[in-house]
Amino acid sequence: MKKFIVVMLALFLAVPALSFAGSVTSRYDVTLGGAINVNGGWSSQDAHEGSFVASRASSATRKSILDDTSNTYFSAGDSNINMRIQGPEAWGAKTSAFMQLDFRGTNSGNAFGGAQVKHAAMRFNWKDGELLIGKTFQQFGEVYGRSFIVGGDFGQFWNGGALPISVAYRHNITKNFNAMLGIIQPTEWQQAVRAWNDGYARNGLPSLQYELAWSSDACGVIGPNKLQFGLGGILGQEKKSIGNLAAATAWKDDKNTVWATILRGFIPIIPEKKGNKTNAMYFTGNAFIGQNPQGTSSAWLGTTGANGTWVSSGSYWRPTANGTNFDAVAPTYFGGMLQLTYYLTNQTWVNAQYGYIKYNYSTFARNGNYSAALPALAGGETNWNGPAQLNMLQQYGLSIFHDPAPNLRIALQWYRMFNSYNGYSATDGTNATAAVGTGNLLPYGTEDRFKVGAIFFF
Repeated sequence: MKKFIVVMLALFLAVPALSFAGSVTSRYDVTLGGAINVNGGWSSQDAHEGSFVASRASSATRKSILDDTSNTYFSAGDSNINMRIQGPEAWGAKTSAFMQLDFRGTNSGNAFGGAQVKHAAMRFNWKDGELLIGKTFQQFGEVYGRSFIVGGDFGQFWNGGALPISVAYRHNITKNFNAMLGIIQPTEWQQAVRAWNDGYARNGLPSLQYELAWSSDACGVIGPNKLQFGLGGILGQEKKSIGNLAAATAWKDDKNTVWATILRGFIPIIPEKKGNKTNAMYFTGNAFIGQNPQGTSSAWLGTTGANGTWVSSGSYWRPTANGTNFDAVAPTYFGGMLQLTYYLTNQTWVNAQYGYIKYNYSTFARNGNYSAALPALAGGETNWNGPAQLNMLQQYGLSIFHDPAPNLRIALQWYRMFNSYNGYSATDGTNATAAVGTGNLLPYGTEDRFKVGAIFFF
């Protein structure tokens, strides 16, 4: 009798559980996956693993704790969980979607380690084209076949962007040529202090993105990549607002163009043979030129380093000739990234990488410090401090990766960041650096970074 009661009770409890079983399934084909990424390392400066620039170096008379001390760091924030969904046909297209969460947190206002949406995009695939809607890599300029422990490494060069929201259609013109045209968010939305109320959003329009690409398997393949090139870019506008000195109760608006042109390419120097990558070698990279990237969907050039230093200062207010008003201007910039990869075996490969960015500031912009003279600023606007802004950034490094099993990867990585600023300053960029002594810190900085990682795919 007791056994009968126990069995009936178990069945009674199981009934509601079974009735709700459909809430954790899907009507469509869903594949769960992801990775556990545990990494750590050492930096020659006092900076966390997500720093994009080196701090100013200490001078003979003024010492910065950011430059004079080192830092050891660990992270599991680049672990991720993802879902791939295959849906039914719609309008004659195969439908699919991809969502991924990682745990860097800070992009969405959480503490580092908090979950955030990294990818959330849907695709419609026809025989001759694809429509993308959602948050994922921008559809131009991203370096093919890049190889890093953490997705953000070298992020200021390889044009991964802030993973913006896009609507883009890529059409297959011929077997080898395709063209992409779409719109892309004009400013960053996934931040602790969201930039929806900045000048890039106030212009009232999204930015335009485009690319003409060519690919061919005539030179063989290495993994999913083959010989391919893409020439594309972005075109948008910023509407900066400032208090009008001529009319104390009015705003003065000034428009700045946002643009970039980016060439990217992948060249299989020695292709893989029958699926085996041993002795395979490839060259990949990009080259870009543009203006006014800060705040746009190319926020990879508009983010802050660990020490509050702007990788890009974007546009700024400059006094007119008579000094009674201000105009909005922005420097142009150019640069690129290169990567050479060689496979020692099918499971082991080495990389050599280099990145460079240069901003073309005028002499006045490099030396001027007139932020105190600005009238009232609109929401999202910031003051300008010429000497504190980054003028040049270059980075180079070496790494080795090994896959002992299909689900496991270990890696060792080193890179050095060297950058120069517009001028001397007692503080480091927008951050009030903890420094002692008199005078200024030096207008340049160097940081070495070593990183080791273990990644478990599932």
